[in-house]
Amino acid sequence: MQLRFVSVALSNLLLIFQHLKGEDVTSLNYKELMVLEDVLENGLACVRDQKDEAVTTQRRNLKQKEEVTKELYLYGQHTEMMMAENGRGGDNTCRQRVDSHVPFAFCGQPVQPKSQERI
Repeated sequence: MQLRFVSVALSNLLLIFQHLKGEDVTSLNYKELMVLEDVLENGLACVRDQKDEAVTTQRRNLKQKEEVTKELYLYGQHTEMMMAENGRGGDNTCRQRVDSHVPFAFCGQPVQPKSQERI
């Protein structure tokens, strides 16, 4: 008894799934076609909203990355200028600007100073 019930339910679900995919709609009457059309339009609207949200998020992330890149570029230019003014020898170049917004990790000399000269 339960097996027959599950089998009938599965058949009905497969038929509904075929209808939603646009297959085997010839057996539907006008009202059923209108309902199916509404369901599909609502689903499509949800997909479009989700897609638009994903695009907006990607644009926002790209803009943030561009801003960070610009800040790092400007910091690099500033560091080069300070090193040129100090003759590349001052190890307190970053410490002169205590109010700088650049993290401490970017301050200091290269780990292998000789490798910078070979380039």
